[in-house]
Amino acid sequence: MKAVQGKLVPGKNGSRGAKWIADSNSDYAKSLAKSWGKKGRECKVTIKVKKGTTQWLKDNGVLFDVIGDEKSVAKNVIFKSTEPGAMGIGADLLEEFNSRITGMSYATKNAKMRTMEIAI
Repeated sequence: MKAVQGKLVPGKNGSRGAKWIADSNSDYAKSLAKSWGKKGRECKVTIKVKKGTTQWLKDNGVLFDVIGDEKSVAKNVIFKSTEPGAMGIGADLLEEFNSRITGMSYATKNAKMRTMEIAI
C-alpha cells in the first residue's frame, strides 16, 4: 500500500489494481502481524475513518472468488473468502475512501508510531 499525505494513492505507473487494507480486528490482520518487520512488511499503517465507512465498504463489495481479476472491478471493494478481513479498494473508489479518512499513522518495526493528521 502506498500512502501520501494521509491518503491512499494508485500504484506505480497508474496501476488499476486494488489497494489492500485489513480490518485490524480480523484474523487476517493478526496473521499479518506475525510477519511484521520481514521483507515486504516493514511498515504498519493504521487508518482511522469516519463512522459508516465499514458499511460503505461492505455495500460496495464483490467476492474475489467470483470475479477473479481485481482490475475488472475498479468500482468495487474486493473481499476474499481465503483472507477474511482483507479488503481491496478499487482504483475508482480511492477518492471516496480517502474522503472518509480522519487520521493515519505509521510505524516501522524499530521506530515509534508517527501520526499524519488530516483536517476534515
